[in-house]
Amino acid sequence: MKKDHITQIIVASLLMLQFTSASGQVMDDLETANTCSFFGEVVPQKVTTFSSDKEAESAIKKIVDASGLVQNFLVRAAGVPNAAAVIRGDTRYILYNQHFMKETERRAQNSWASISIMAHEVGHHLNGHTLDGRGSRPKIELEADYYSGFILQRLGASLSDARAAMEKLGSESGSSTHPAKRDRLAAIANGWVRACESDSKCDEDREPDVGEIPIPDRPSTPPATQRDRGYPSGYGMLVCGCWGYNPPPLSAESKCASGFVRVNICPGFCAGGGSPYAYVCQ
Repeated sequence: MKKDHITQIIVASLLMLQFTSASGQVMDDLETANTCSFFGEVVPQKVTTFSSDKEAESAIKKIVDASGLVQNFLVRAAGVPNAAAVIRGDTRYILYNQHFMKETERRAQNSWASISIMAHEVGHHLNGHTLDGRGSRPKIELEADYYSGFILQRLGASLSDARAAMEKLGSESGSSTHPAKRDRLAAIANGWVRACESDSKCDEDREPDVGEIPIPDRPSTPPATQRDRGYPSGYGMLVCGCWGYNPPPLSAESKCASGFVRVNICPGFCAGGGSPYAYVCQ
C-alpha cells in the first residue's frame, strides 16, 4: 500500500473520530411542557439537549448520595432559561443552562450557588413533584427550596452558602407559580436548620451564618470560652424568617446564658401577613 494512501486513511479516520465525538455531544429533542423550573421564566416547548459536563454530573452525584437515594433521572445541558425538572414518559430529566450556572457563580461569588439550584431541581424529582404533570406551584417550589437547604447543609455548605443564589437572583414579588424571595429564603433556611439539628458538628458551622443575619441588637459571635458558659443576651439563635403566627414571647433555651430566648421582630413583611422574626437570647 502506498504511503500517500495510508496517510489519507489515517486523516479520514481522525476526521471521522472527531465528527463522531462531536455528534455524541448532541442528545435528544425534548418537549418541556409543564416543567418545574427554578425561577418560573417561560421554558421553550421543545429544546435540544446536550451531554452534561463533569462539574454538573459531580454535583448531582453528591446531592443524590447525601439523600441516601438512587439517582432516577438523567442530567442534560439545554437551552432552558436556568434549570428545570422534566419528565417524559418513564424518563426523568434535569435540564440546566450552562451559561446561567457559570453566571450565577460569578454574580453570587459563591461556588455553592449553582449547586443549590441543582439541588432544588433534584428535590422536585425526589419529592415526586413532576409526576402529576402540573408544573410549578408555590407550595412545591418551597418544598424544593427546603430540600436544597437541607442537602447543602449535609454537603458542608454554610447557611449563607445555601442562600447565596436566591439572595442574588430571587424575585422580590411572587407569582402564580413561584413564591417571593423572602419566602423561598425562609424555606431554604428551614431546611438547612433542620439538617443542622441532627448534625453534632453543626453548631461550629452555624454560628458565623447567624452572625450575618440583620438582627439589630445582636452582638458578634462570642469566643469559645464565652460559648461554654452560654450565649449572651441578644445573640441570635434563629435566622429571620416567616415562621408562623403568634410566637411565644419567651421560651426556654439551654444554650443561652439566661436559659431563655425572646422574640425579635425583623424588618420586612410576610406574604400571609405579619413580620418575620427570629429568636435571640434573653
